[in-house]
Amino acid sequence: MGVDISLFQVTLSELKRIRHDPDLMEKWFFPDEGVDSDYDDKNISLYLGKSHHGLHFIISGTKYPKPGDPLQNYFVFGKHNFRLRDNNDNNCKYLLPREVKDLVKILDNIKSKILFSNFDYKEMDRNGIYGRGWCADDADYMDDLFVRLRNYYKDAAVRGNAIISITY
Repeated sequence: MGVDISLFQVTLSELKRIRHDPDLMEKWFFPDEGVDSDYDDKNISLYLGKSHHGLHFIISGTKYPKPGDPLQNYFVFGKHNFRLRDNNDNNCKYLLPREVKDLVKILDNIKSKILFSNFDYKEMDRNGIYGRGWCADDADYMDDLFVRLRNYYKDAAVRGNAIISITY
């Protein structure tokens, strides 16, 4: 058990529905076993798991995004809060389609092999970066995760989709 993150692509109209009725998130993305979700399966999800924090730290250089941070600090955690009934806004955030497109430009300028050639797992441990019990061998895994994330964002941008980040 731990803190995982998954990203979900949604159309702008789906995002508006969810903003109006946040309970749809659980029904669509985490339906009870045996219950069909009416979430449109043409939209895909990306599981970042427990490595999300490491990916955020490696790319942004920060532990967590803070209000006023540049857009690139929100690619894992999302930027805008939903107004949830249980006041647990930090677990579910989203990026608008225009922000997704802007992030694609930023992520395309990051050369993953260069980024991960300087992978410093000891620095991640010193900074308390949540994840996998970091070691030198994690560089290849994190590089692969970054490439999947970048491709996921490209797909969402081409579709004109928003992205929802859910921490659970």
